[in-house]
Amino acid sequence: MRKHVQATLIAILAIINCNAQNPPLWFATASGGPLSGGTLSKINGDGTNFGNVYPFSSFESPQAELTQLANGKIYGSTNGGGADGGGIIFSYNPSTDTYNTLYNFSRTTGVFPGSKLMAGLDNKLYGLTREGGSHNKGTIFKFDPVSFVYTDLYDFPNTDAANPIGGLCQTPDGKLWGMTPGGGVNGSGTIFNYDIFSSTFTSVIDLADSMAMEPHGSLLYLNNKFYGLSLLGGNNALGTLFCFDPVAVTLTKIVEFNGGNGSYPYGSLTLEPDIAGIGSQLLIGMTSSGGIYDYGTIFDVDVSGNNLGFFTEHQFSGPEGRNENFSGNLVPSLTNDSMFYGMTGLGGASNHGVLFSINPWRNSFYSVLDQFTDSLAGSNPGGTPLVSTNGKIYATAGGG
Repeated sequence: MRKHVQATLIAILAIINCNAQNPPLWFATASGGPLSGGTLSKINGDGTNFGNVYPFSSFESPQAELTQLANGKIYGSTNGGGADGGGIIFSYNPSTDTYNTLYNFSRTTGVFPGSKLMAGLDNKLYGLTREGGSHNKGTIFKFDPVSFVYTDLYDFPNTDAANPIGGLCQTPDGKLWGMTPGGGVNGSGTIFNYDIFSSTFTSVIDLADSMAMEPHGSLLYLNNKFYGLSLLGGNNALGTLFCFDPVAVTLTKIVEFNGGNGSYPYGSLTLEPDIAGIGSQLLIGMTSSGGIYDYGTIFDVDVSGNNLGFFTEHQFSGPEGRNENFSGNLVPSLTNDSMFYGMTGLGGASNHGVLFSINPWRNSFYSVLDQFTDSLAGSNPGGTPLVSTNGKIYATAGGG
């Protein structure tokens, strides 16, 4: 069915794409650059006019996805550096070309933030740290971008949950939901929530190797259910794509990765726009290995019940990307409803990763926009591009 829909849409999308110009893209790297700690950079959507904007200092290594608030500023964190070496929270204002360090992480309240700063319903930023806190198993925190006040909301123990790697999502009732790759009854991780009004933490379900284990990404909230990826678990022990019902407190496997369709998905899922108007709910994501070349895949799967099925949209081959041990996600374009942007941690001419675009509704058209090098451009991206409200893309990368 997908192929028939694609054939109908190609002519429509050709007209749309003729009218939509390639927007400028922005991204950051966590290695290379003048100070060897990465750079904030820009490039046009067609891969031209690359330029550096800000150099990160050595050991800062920003690897988490970036967030833009209504004030136009972009916020992110680094995996190291700062006064205590545990990372920082920073902001960048595209309008004034101004960068500021806003907070230095400390061991007592959490260090090494590896996940996105989530914009909450109260206009505060929420996030997770992998280590630090009273048990050194990570923390849930809140940061006020106006007053610059940091609040340690919860310290993870090893029993309920431990060492979160992915990010948070927020439901309409204000609760924060996330996953950990460790802790829980089986030691395989948990799905948890935190009520910001009652300051209550709940470990909702313990993961097990038969269903899902060691998730490294974030949950996607859709139609009162959560969808996610697990790095391991399933009958093949190569990871799963699952659905979690918070009312019934049940977890259902939707896809078991088997190597041929990908394996070891590190990241998170993104909802594709229903541009065909057929009621589809296609979730797109990436695996870190598997496929023909064993360098990872881009896939999507329909969870609407319309039986569109599972599709392998692209198989990384090495020269145009290699997604090994990479935790990034795909993000939609603001100017083209069917276009997505992403990065790979390896591959390309220098094997330091690439920035790419893919259009799953145009015969999975894939294009490399930029190839990372261990120099001024940085290398080995470890995050996800951000499509800014000004039409530009910001992202983070690590390694080198």
